[in-house]
Amino acid sequence: RACGSSQHQGWNTPHSSNPSRCTDNAGSLNPRHHRGTPCLTVFELTTVPGASDDFPAGTLCVTTGWGLTKYTDANTPDRLQQAALPLLSNAACRRYWGFRITKSMICAGASGVSSCMGDSGGPLVCQKDGVWTLVGIVSWGSSTCSTSSPGVYARVTQLVSWVHQIVAAN
Repeated sequence: RACGSSQHQGWNTPHSSNPSRCTDNAGSLNPRHHRGTPCLTVFELTTVPGASDDFPAGTLCVTTGWGLTKYTDANTPDRLQQAALPLLSNAACRRYWGFRITKSMICAGASGVSSCMGDSGGPLVCQKDGVWTLVGIVSWGSSTCSTSSPGVYARVTQLVSWVHQIVAAN
C-alpha cells in the first residue's frame, strides 16, 4: 500500500529528468502487488548523497528492477534483476542522446547491460566510501532496451532538497 505520493514540480514530459512521483511505500514491496515509484525512504541499506557529492565517469554502479529483460519479452521477470554498469560523463552521454541530456540527469551503461521498460523509478546505486549511495533513479533510455546506448537516470544530487522536503512533510 502507498502512504503518500508527491509530484516533482519540474516534471513535464516523458523525457524529464525529474521523477513524476515519489511514493512512500509501506508494507510489502512485492512488485506484483505494488508498482509505485519507491521513495528514498525505502532504501534502508542505501544512503542519500549530499547535493555536492561527485560520482565520476567510469564509476561502476548497480541498478535493479522488475522490468523486461529483453525488448521482445512479453512478460516481466519473477525475480528482481540486477546489472552492474559504469557511469558516463554528460558529455559522453550527449554523443548518444544529444542535448536532451541536462545537468539534472546522469547516464550509465552502454556496456552490454541496460535498464528496460518497467524499470522506471528504480535505483542506480554506487559505492562511496564503502557505503551504497543512491545516485540515480531510472528515467528513460533506448526504446528497444539497447545495451549499446546508456540509460538515463534522474540525478539524485539535484533532487536531494526536494526529497528532504517531502520526507519532512510526511
